[in-house]
Amino acid sequence: MPSDGAIYVDGEQKVNYISTREALRILDGFGNNSASVMIGKSDYILIYDASRKLIIDGEAYLPSGYLVMKSCNGLQAIDEEDIADVIGALKSRMTMLALGKYRIQAYQLG
Repeated sequence: MPSDGAIYVDGEQKVNYISTREALRILDGFGNNSASVMIGKSDYILIYDASRKLIIDGEAYLPSGYLVMKSCNGLQAIDEEDIADVIGALKSRMTMLALGKYRIQAYQLG
């Protein structure tokens, strides 16, 4: 496990702790579609590819494909001690979406 880095929720909704180098590679992949939102009143920022958000009944959701880092005078890596805080902050904004017979968890933006 890297000593510092970012949390990445991949396409299968698995939570991964990745290196800063890998986080920068993913950020570069977002290109001009990169968007971000602060997670509640925390120092954590959720960064995502805006083309992946879902709009349902006027509300925006993000099921996967996002990074979480610290935002304090610019982006900063998180360390292992931050992981529990980040997971708690994410859980407070997670919701279950019903799409026909399918159910998926998603982060509610906004």
